[in-house]
Amino acid sequence: MAKQEPSLCSGLGLFQSTAYPDSEERKANRNRVIEFVKAHGTDPYFDTYVPGLFYDKKHPSISIVDKLARTTSIESLLAYTSAMRDRDSSIDFIKNFISPMLILGGEDDTIIPKEITLELGRLTINATVHLIKNTGHMAMYESPAEARKILDNDMMRRLLEFRKQIKRKVVISFVMGRCYVAIPIEEDLLEPSDSLDDKEAVKKYFFTVLLILSIINQLQLNKLL
Repeated sequence: MAKQEPSLCSGLGLFQSTAYPDSEERKANRNRVIEFVKAHGTDPYFDTYVPGLFYDKKHPSISIVDKLARTTSIESLLAYTSAMRDRDSSIDFIKNFISPMLILGGEDDTIIPKEITLELGRLTINATVHLIKNTGHMAMYESPAEARKILDNDMMRRLLEFRKQIKRKVVISFVMGRCYVAIPIEEDLLEPSDSLDDKEAVKKYFFTVLLILSIINQLQLNKLL
């Protein structure tokens, strides 16, 4: 959505993520993972993969992430690995993205090294970069308080900017650690147009739905913490 209609995004966040595609070395590694999982299944893979995500190899949350990981089917793991291997570069997109961008990384992340996180910040026009110390690739488990503080402050600023952008009333409520946002929409979303030939009406309906989905996705990040 951000690539297709960047004007609809008041901001963007990269939470231990990268805009770079896989290098040839990383692609080869993913191919080895695919062959290994096909031959041995998911459990032996997760035995070493999950602890490698953490800076502290004895972190108590390793068992939690390990349990979640083992609910992944072999089909899903193979599809995910292939999709990550084949994803396109988003470097040109972030270079031209003019809205604020929050980039958060772990100082000891071996999956996305801090050098990559800092480089993404330099490539972006309007970026704020945070590196969390003593943290690998699992900031939401390793350093939840610091990650939450960074995200909460940034989220409130972005919600205010978002309200100005859409020129609609935005109602925000925090209940038991969760953030709820309500935006009154008068358009008839069940009937976008009397005729499918009305391209402008259909386009407006389509991007209204995408806008709603975008808000939901942003809030999911808060739920993870």
